[in-house]
Amino acid sequence: MRKFLITMMCIVMVVCFMPTVALAEGSPAVPTSGGELSGSYSLTKDTTLSGSITIPAGKKVTITGNDIAKLSLSGTNIIEVKGNLELNNVVIEANNSPSYGAICLTDNDATLSINSSRITQNCPGTGINKYSNTSQIIQVGNVAGPSGTAGLNNINITIDKSELSIPTPNSGVSKVYPVF
Repeated sequence: MRKFLITMMCIVMVVCFMPTVALAEGSPAVPTSGGELSGSYSLTKDTTLSGSITIPAGKKVTITGNDIAKLSLSGTNIIEVKGNLELNNVVIEANNSPSYGAICLTDNDATLSINSSRITQNCPGTGINKYSNTSQIIQVGNVAGPSGTAGLNNINITIDKSELSIPTPNSGVSKVYPVF
């Protein structure tokens, strides 16, 4: 009887872990080159984006990380949201050009959900003090960016248990915005 119970417990454990393993294998990695995305992606290793990612209107993208691997953006490479973007346990390090937010919502009805994630925007400084006052993490109605839109309607941004920070150049000070 004892061997039977042990065997049954082992079978139950294997069956319980199967959906988790299948989900991890089923999500492709976040692409390294820009383009339009839809569906679910995983961020399990450091990834540098060359080109902007766009989530088209009416599409949903979910990116799930492991709280270690980083998605790096730089220059004018951004995540442009026209549809629905959900970030879960993702680390983003952005080194964007002035006037570009790391994540730009550029269409009506765009939705952004940031859950248990960390986003840092290191906007290169300009001028004598090398300080840029145009550092942005989330930009709505991206007038200067790729779509040149303004006056958007029905934008929804949800941030839960995440940290957004903008280091102040040459001072060693960060503006940190934890959200609980």
